[in-house]
Amino acid sequence: MNRSIAFRISADILLAIFTIFGLWYFALPIGIACLWIFPRYAELMIAGFAYDALFGMGSGLGIFSAYACTAISLALTALIISAKAMMR
Repeated sequence: MNRSIAFRISADILLAIFTIFGLWYFALPIGIACLWIFPRYAELMIAGFAYDALFGMGSGLGIFSAYACTAISLALTALIISAKAMMR
């Protein structure tokens, strides 16, 4: 198995474990690092949506609070992809 594939799979497993247990503050740095390393990395957005599906607040508090992690992960993905394009 290729080394980068093994690293990506292990990072995805850690991202999934931290998301399932509600440790978004551990999952976010892993997702940011993988966004920078890999050319296409949609797992951070999937983890943000999964976190909101598992632990999201009620819809009575507004749409941003119900989908906060999804919005944060989408914003970080767009920001890091544009920063990568400018720097590389």
